[in-house]
Amino acid sequence: MQIYMLKEVTSKFHPYLQGTMVLLTKVTWGSTLREHLEQAQVAVQLLLLDAYLFLDLLEALVQEEMRTVQLDLVLPCHLHIMWMKIRLSVIKMAVIVVLMRFRKKGKGKNWSKREDELLIAAWVHNSCDPIDGNSKRAETYWKEVAAEYNKYATKEQKKTVGQCKNHWTKTTKKVTKFNGIYNVEKSTWPSGSDDKQLMERVRAKYMSVAKTKRPFPYEHWWEYVRKEAKWRRSYSVEEMNKRNKLNALGAYSSPTQAIDEEGELQRPPGRNTSKDAKDKHKSSSKSKCSGSLTSESVDKFNEIQLRKSIAAEKMADATLIQAEATKVQAEAENERVETEKEKIKIAAQQIGTSNEHRRLPRRHLDRDRQGGEDRLMADYFSENPLYTDKQFRRRFRMRKHLFLHIVQTLGEWSPFFTQRSDAFGKPGFSPLQKCTAAMRVLAFGTPADLFDDNLRMGETTIIKCMTTFCKGVMEKFGPEYLRRPTNEDIQRLLHVGEARGFLGMLGSLDCMHWTWRNCPVAWKGMFTRGDHGVSTVMLEAVASHDLWIWHAFFGVAGSSNDINVLDQSTLFTQVLQGTTPKVHFEVNHNEYNLGYYLVDGIYTEWVTFVKSIPMAQSEKHKLYKAHQEGARKDVERAFGVLQARFAIVRHPGRMLQRCALAEIMYACIILHNMIVADERHTYKCYDKYDCDYELLQGAQIPYLETEQGPFDGFDLVLETDAAIRDRSTHRRLKADLVENIWQKFGGNGH
Repeated sequence: MQIYMLKEVTSKFHPYLQGTMVLLTKVTWGSTLREHLEQAQVAVQLLLLDAYLFLDLLEALVQEEMRTVQLDLVLPCHLHIMWMKIRLSVIKMAVIVVLMRFRKKGKGKNWSKREDELLIAAWVHNSCDPIDGNSKRAETYWKEVAAEYNKYATKEQKKTVGQCKNHWTKTTKKVTKFNGIYNVEKSTWPSGSDDKQLMERVRAKYMSVAKTKRPFPYEHWWEYVRKEAKWRRSYSVEEMNKRNKLNALGAYSSPTQAIDEEGELQRPPGRNTSKDAKDKHKSSSKSKCSGSLTSESVDKFNEIQLRKSIAAEKMADATLIQAEATKVQAEAENERVETEKEKIKIAAQQIGTSNEHRRLPRRHLDRDRQGGEDRLMADYFSENPLYTDKQFRRRFRMRKHLFLHIVQTLGEWSPFFTQRSDAFGKPGFSPLQKCTAAMRVLAFGTPADLFDDNLRMGETTIIKCMTTFCKGVMEKFGPEYLRRPTNEDIQRLLHVGEARGFLGMLGSLDCMHWTWRNCPVAWKGMFTRGDHGVSTVMLEAVASHDLWIWHAFFGVAGSSNDINVLDQSTLFTQVLQGTTPKVHFEVNHNEYNLGYYLVDGIYTEWVTFVKSIPMAQSEKHKLYKAHQEGARKDVERAFGVLQARFAIVRHPGRMLQRCALAEIMYACIILHNMIVADERHTYKCYDKYDCDYELLQGAQIPYLETEQGPFDGFDLVLETDAAIRDRSTHRRLKADLVENIWQKFGGNGH
């Protein structure tokens, strides 16, 4: 009878154990039950304890029955009990593993808004120091940040070094993405609209990009750091052109809609200036302290002086005659010394070695401007020049007729590039001299003072010629030679891409770093990345097979990566607005409506990006990888040619303002495209793809004007953005391209 009762109890207890196992399995891998695991911990442990006691009781009953009943009747029940004990042991281990995982991966207490503000203030205090900058080890740097944070935090708000570092690293990624979306949306936001509408649009775009229903939780963080150099938006070439336009009087004008509402970011004081100010503050405080001590002891000092004066009066009568003779002799000696000093100053000023040249009239150098112009004309621009066209091409980086076209256009653009007379009626520098000086600095990247003996121009004059030359090139030639692709351009690019096996390809995309030598010490932490070790400014560009650069976005801090630059770039702005020419192509019987760019592995899986295949195994994948990496080299070749033609972007930039660096970079890219358009027919690939480039000359797209009033159709913008970020379409396109390249190039060789 006890045997049948035992079987009935165990049969009822087995589903109970099975349900417990399912519950614990859900707790182990689920996200909802894990949150309530701490509350259920005691109940689970009591359940296991009761189960173990119950099984021990059953096992004792079975062993007692085994003495009186046949073994074949009791043995199955005994084995069933042992099996249930094993299952309970597994359940117990699962609970322990879940508790360990929960304690390790569980989130700690969330940072409050006050704690975030303290951490940001500590980071700014240690990163923007104009004396130390980022010249610290990572451990020392974060120790100082944590110490600065805990200095003003309460006892409950104190954090460790690791907590501060981890929270900053995780949060800045989200803040950078939100800031990039804000910069892109602000550049396309119509003037006259409310800022609240702009922020609502940015928040909606962020939730769409981040694929979350929760709003951006660190907007207070972004409001604090958005004014720092790393997160300040960079001007595109279109906006910089608007800021460089001239009015009727030849002065630079700046439309209100083209100026950033926050104003230009002022360059912080340098290291030496900050040290001098610090020393001056210390010396002034010491002088105040010493002055207070003298005032306290003035009475005692006056008493001592009175006693001395009485004694001195008695001796004055005896030494009066001798003192007068000594005075006359001293005055004569001082006059002689002053005369010698004046002679030495005048002589030093004439040879240019005086340290007090500002006190004397500035020395005039007769550089013989006319003689310099005559030599320049005889060397390059006369009917029978001294140097050949090949030498002209090597030294001016372009052919003569193109350079003369630039000189003529800039002369019509600004009175600066015309020959004017000074106050004495003496002719100034000619347009050829000014443009030649600017091109020499851009092409060779040497100091401006190096060309003084040849061009007969001073250093400051050459620098002014270069900066004005860059602004004129951007405004006059930028709309044509740094434009968005037209319908004809897109058809030509698609034709070339089809011949190379990539249907729908619009070019290759990549980023380049330009070293900034005179980056302020207070900004070095924002412009320095570990793999470079120096302060840099980034350029994002799209280039085609003929090295024409179709897109350029410059000015992002060098501590960013390619993804951060893409978040702020205007590459897909017109695509989202629906103002770009339509692209439609078919690959492997599948239709696509968005063109794409060849990129490297850091970029995300978007429909507009096509990446290589790392660790390719099959022959198809190896062939695709070879063709993709070969075609993606177009943008890297463009960077190499750009730096070879204009050494100023190869050597560290010496300008003090980031805006000046952007003007130089955009001007060099525009000149590079002008040279490509002029010499494209000499390239080896000119006849390879049978392209008609005649339509390229003179084709121009005017910049889109901003509209007044609210922006309609933002839902369409979000839909287009979601279509661009569709990973399934990206993978299908990649697979179709693999098949297309295999069918096109894999028949003979493989």
